[in-house]
Amino acid sequence: MNHIVIIGLGSAGYAALMSIRRTALKSRITVIDPKLTDLMHPCGIPYSLGGHVPSAGLEQDIFLSKMGVEKLAGKAVGIDSDSRTITMRAGERRAHHHV
Repeated sequence: MNHIVIIGLGSAGYAALMSIRRTALKSRITVIDPKLTDLMHPCGIPYSLGGHVPSAGLEQDIFLSKMGVEKLAGKAVGIDSDSRTITMRAGERRAHHHV
C-alpha cells in the first residue's frame, strides 16, 4: 500500500487531499500541519477584524479521521528523497512513498 504524505493543509494541500482520496482509495494518507484545526481561512481575517464575520468561522474541522487520514500536528523541516523520509522540527523522521 502506498503511503502518501501531504505537507501543509492550506488550499493546495486540501485540494491535493481531496484529489488523492478520490483516486487512490487504498493509499495510506498522512497530513503534516502545525495548525490545531484542519483548515484555516486566512482570506477572511480582514472581515473578522472588521466585525463582519465571527473569528470562529475562520477555522473548520473536516474530520480527517473519518476519511481515513492521519494528521500529525507539527512542522516538516526536511525531505530526503533518497531515503524517502521526512524530518520533523522535533528531529523525528517519518517514512513515506510519495510527498
